[in-house]
Amino acid sequence: MRRDREYIGLASILLQLVAAPTALSGLGSQTDGLLTGCVSRKVVVGKITQSHDWFFLVEEGRREAYMLTSGRLVQAFVGKKVRVFGTFESPHVLAVERLQEIL
Repeated sequence: MRRDREYIGLASILLQLVAAPTALSGLGSQTDGLLTGCVSRKVVVGKITQSHDWFFLVEEGRREAYMLTSGRLVQAFVGKKVRVFGTFESPHVLAVERLQEIL
């Protein structure tokens, strides 16, 4: 259990670092148009976690973590196992379209 918390904490830090250069440089709006031509839709199953104001999905069975957008939508599912429907904004950032709790 402790290892899971450490892994999630490390993933949150790394994902913040990956996202920061685009946000700081102001290139986010310029690259948005480029990404729309190669949008990758995906359904991912995992558990929602939160670190500060950031939300993550730790993928079941693969130990992959994705930073999630749409915090208001995701917030109600923190700590729950869910199926997330969305599109990738980058390899580890998933724009959430909808969530489905798995009981």
